[in-house]
This record gives sequence, structure tokens and C-alpha cells, in this order.
Amino acid sequence: MQGSGDEIIRRLRQLGWTQADLARILDRTPTCISELIMGKRNITPEMATLLGVALGDDAAFWLERDARYRAEVEPIANMDQVRERVQIFRLAPVRDMQRRGWITSETDLEHIASDLRAFFKVESLQDDIGFPLATRRSRSLETLNTSQRAWCFRARNIAEKLPVTRFETISIGTIQKELRALASHPQESCRVSEVLNAFGVRFVIVEPLQASPIDGAAFWLDDDSPVIALSLRYDRMDYFWHTLMHECAHVQYHDAISVDTNLVGDGQSPPLLQDEIERRADMTAAKTLVAEDEIDSFIRRVGPMYSKPKILGFSRRINIHPAIVVGQLQHRGEVGWNAHREMLAKVRSIVIKTSVVDGWGQTLPPGLV
Repeated sequence: MQGSGDEIIRRLRQLGWTQADLARILDRTPTCISELIMGKRNITPEMATLLGVALGDDAAFWLERDARYRAEVEPIANMDQVRERVQIFRLAPVRDMQRRGWITSETDLEHIASDLRAFFKVESLQDDIGFPLATRRSRSLETLNTSQRAWCFRARNIAEKLPVTRFETISIGTIQKELRALASHPQESCRVSEVLNAFGVRFVIVEPLQASPIDGAAFWLDDDSPVIALSLRYDRMDYFWHTLMHECAHVQYHDAISVDTNLVGDGQSPPLLQDEIERRADMTAAKTLVAEDEIDSFIRRVGPMYSKPKILGFSRRINIHPAIVVGQLQHRGEVGWNAHREMLAKVRSIVIKTSVVDGWGQTLPPGLV
């Protein structure tokens, strides 16, 4: 790009002036004008205004032309460092990860970069960050934001260190049956981790990072090592159990990886917008908790007058907590999302007492940090 000096010379020629003439007009020394033209002197706002009066155009034209020229021709000493910082902060939510203790709290760029390489298990932060899957495959998590992706890796890094028994695919039906038996009372949720671990399913709970709407994920460390990770971002029994059973369904069908958001509530993705894998997991979760013929029969007999006594009676009969029945009625559009909220019991404080948890003030056991 031509600099402002080239433009000054061009306009002087058009006007038939010399550099000395311009120096007299602007009341500046010939040396000053010569340095402007040679690019040795920056154009100040005052000089830009004077050039505009003498040679045409406004001050902004001369300032912008000079700035663009210098940005192209003048080296910036720390440009490479800035580029590296940009890559780091585009790759990961550095401040949130430091706050949670996932990476170093150091401000030194190399310390942060080294921690991120270890966290994502890559040799270079310039590489594509693929989420490791079974049989040495990987999958890009490009559809997730940086906080969601970091959450997935944190869950995986913790799960890798968990000692559990060997998983047998044929046991998934038993797992779902035993979990379903715990869904009648909030206090029983404290046994979820025990059941999953006993059958070889690693179970971790990671509090979501800020601006990271994520509900859960299911993935495999290898062909025999499934992981279920939950965020518990909503403290409701219907949310907990549907999300848990949704992830169990992904394990049941051996889906390679599923990262789920908006599984429950008024922000839930409509079934028609879900892909086949997610619809299958949703349907399996719902049927595992409440048999389809049972909920269909209840709706035919009671709807649309879903009173609290009728919901409680139905829940007792099928031995399930009423919050789960309300959740399914909400999902089917039978009641509004604000209906019967007094039945949506809290469960987070119960679950985290007996689970491997990163967040909510919980301390990871030694060896899992």
C-alpha cells in the first residue's frame, strides 16, 4: 500500500507545488515536510487537519492512511505473542478454568499453554482439539462453545482415573432396572454412583462453567469403559433422573459420544429437531422411568384435569416420584412448565455426597485432581 508520503507528493504535483511551498503554507520546516513524506514522522491529528486544509480531504483521511501504512510496514515486537494468546483464549475459557483449579493460576503465557496442552492431551495448541474416543478415534467438538468443550475434557480426565469393575454390555438392562428402583424417593439417589460403578460405568459430576449450558454426556474411554457425566445445573428430581437415564440409553446403544443440553424444561429441543440418536435416548429414558402404556392410560383417564392428588396416587401406584410424572406430563405438553412445581423435589445435595464431584465446594479424592 502507498503511504501518506506518496499521496502528499501526488497532490503537490497536481497543484504544481514543491515541498518547500508546502512547508511555507503549513508554517513548518522543510525537514518536517521531508520526514512526513519519507515516513519518518507520524501524522498527528493537528498535522492531519492542516494537510486536509492545504491538500484536500479531512483529517480522518490522512490519519487513517498513515495508520494503515504503518500497520503494514512497521514491525510489532510482540505480534507473535499476541497471536499465541489469541489462540489460547479462543481455545479455552482460561479465567474460568483457572478459577476452578483445572489449570495453573499463573499469568505467564508458557505456563498456561503447557497446562492446556496437558489438559487437552495435545502436543500443540495449533492442532485441532479432538475428543478421544474408543479404538483411537476422536471427534471434533466444534459445535460446542469453549466452556462446554472444556467441561467435557474435565469429565474425561477425571473419569480416566476412576477404578471400577469391568463393564459388560449385557448388564445394561440390570443397571437401568436397579436405577429405576431408586427413583421413588430423593434420598435413594445417593446410591446412583454405587450402582453405576458396581457395573463398570464411570460416573462423574462436574459443575458447569459460567455461560456453559450443558446437562450431561456419555462417552467411552475404550470399548469396555463407558462414562456418564452430569452437570446438575438444575436442582430438580425430574431433571436429574431424565438426564441420567438419557445418558444410560446412550451407553445401552453404545453411542460413541453424546453431549447433551436442554434435555428438560421449556428450553428443551423439540423432538423433530433432534437427531435419531437423541430421540432414541429420550424415548428410552422416558419409558424406563414410566412405562409408556402406564402414562398413556393415566392421560386418557385423567387429562386434562391433572390435580395433585391424582398425580400422587398414580406415582404411588407405579412406585416413582411424582416429580418424574410431572416432568413427563410437561414434556408431552399436558401441563405447563410452571405447573405443580412444589412436587419438583431437590436432589443435588443428596447426589453429590456419594459421587465423584468437581464443583459446589466439593474436594476431589486424592489422585483425581
